[in-house]
Amino acid sequence: MTLFECTIVSLLCVAAPAMAASWSGLYLGLGSNNNYTALQLVETKEGSIFGRYRQISVSESGTKIILDAPVSGAAHGNQVVGRIDRSWLEGGTVAFSGTRTNTGIQFAGGEGLQSSLIASSEREEQAVISELTARAKKAGDAARSKSGLSHINAALNRAREFQIRGADTLTALSKIPAHYNAVLAKQEKMAVHARSLPDSAARWQVVSAMDQLVSRDLNGTQLKVENSISSANAARDQVVRGLTQAKELCNRLDPTGPLAPEYASQCQLVQVADEATVKLSQELSALFNRLVEAYKVAEARSKILSTEVHALR
Repeated sequence: MTLFECTIVSLLCVAAPAMAASWSGLYLGLGSNNNYTALQLVETKEGSIFGRYRQISVSESGTKIILDAPVSGAAHGNQVVGRIDRSWLEGGTVAFSGTRTNTGIQFAGGEGLQSSLIASSEREEQAVISELTARAKKAGDAARSKSGLSHINAALNRAREFQIRGADTLTALSKIPAHYNAVLAKQEKMAVHARSLPDSAARWQVVSAMDQLVSRDLNGTQLKVENSISSANAARDQVVRGLTQAKELCNRLDPTGPLAPEYASQCQLVQVADEATVKLSQELSALFNRLVEAYKVAEARSKILSTEVHALR
């Protein structure tokens, strides 16, 4: 029996009355998954019994009745036998028997029904509900803390990946303006060569080669740059959203709550990751702006050269 179960049982047993000759009364027992069982019996003078059998689930938000069915039967000294008349959808009627104990009933029935029920009162039932509610809240707090910590760790992992890929992107794209200049230099040479050719067919070959150069190495490269910029911005937005949520979780941190030391450690990393993300985002944005301008300049010059060479044909 767990410490929690011992606590619940002690709550019931402290106030449990000595068993009287009558079976009449309320009997409570612990179930699984934060549930409890309540058996309310009334014994007639003739020895017949009737009442209700309930199974109740307790959560942070309150109680929920899983089963509430009438019971009937007969008492014979320290023994009682009867039936729980569940609805057809709930599985139908199930037989049960009970043996009187010093504190209540040793209860058993079909379909594995078995528990030790303690003679109690409505006051004790409310105490059980309070304890189970507190247990549910504690479990809920722990689950939410674990989930929140997982969100923070995921945000930090995405931020680390953004730093790695962002640094690679800065290195790779920083070379693009020089690449544009190299393409223009080739185009300039091709234009000079085309002007020197007396034959139109030869000039046509140079013009075709120039068009391929511009399409592949200038416009094709720019398309790749635009895709890289779009991917980097999307990754940045995802990282920023994740870190924003992580900071909100850190701001709501209960220093006495579950996993508080782990939260404190990771929340310090969140601040560092946030600052690094802002810095890298600014560097990427500045580079992207330079690339846009570099392409505009290269494109304008390339069009002039292409127009001149096409006119030679």
